[in-house]
Amino acid sequence: ISELHGGATGASPAKIADAMKTFNRWCCLVARDHPEFAAFVAADAIVLPGEAGAIHFRDMAENYGARGVKLHGIAQDFNMSDERLWPIYKVCQELDRPIIGHSGPDKNGTGFAEPKAFGRMLKDFPDLNVVLAHMGGATWNQALEIAETYPNAYFDCCEIIEWTGGSNAPTAEQLGRLIHDIGAHRVMMGSDFPWYDLGNTIDRIMDMPVLSAEEKEGILGANAVTILGL
Repeated sequence: ISELHGGATGASPAKIADAMKTFNRWCCLVARDHPEFAAFVAADAIVLPGEAGAIHFRDMAENYGARGVKLHGIAQDFNMSDERLWPIYKVCQELDRPIIGHSGPDKNGTGFAEPKAFGRMLKDFPDLNVVLAHMGGATWNQALEIAETYPNAYFDCCEIIEWTGGSNAPTAEQLGRLIHDIGAHRVMMGSDFPWYDLGNTIDRIMDMPVLSAEEKEGILGANAVTILGL
């Protein structure tokens, strides 16, 4: 979708919207045939904004079994608190379907997906579970304030756990402390497939300092059941 935004394909907005709808239906049908999967469909503030996006998601949720929405503000070129997404967020809140959004900085400095960019959506939709993927990535130092301010903010620790000790990344000790301070029950594992080895991610979680064995086990599975309503 991000490439289509730039007009690289020359496709009309209507054709782009139709392509997204087709993809979402396909995703849900695959999950229907494979119940071990939970379908999170695409939404977009530019391609299918406002009530049109809300109507489409309601159809995906009520008739195709979509479990939630996945957004990537940087790739899709919109702020996570873009009000063109408000009708979609409203339907998600009504139907108890969570949002998973990429969180982290971008090369252009827009801040579209930094944790603080989620603030207005979290405030205006207090009953909507919102997962900030990667715990903010290189802007991980914003995550705790967001967690303390908005109890409907949740996190996954994929990717960031692979970066521990790297540039702009927390150490394993700092990441463990951050998860502890947020509340380990509000954090879940993510795969960020296909970029990282899942077995290695599990090992890193089990080796993480500060957290108890029970907290680590929750991160590995049980927390997602509650956060995502699985």
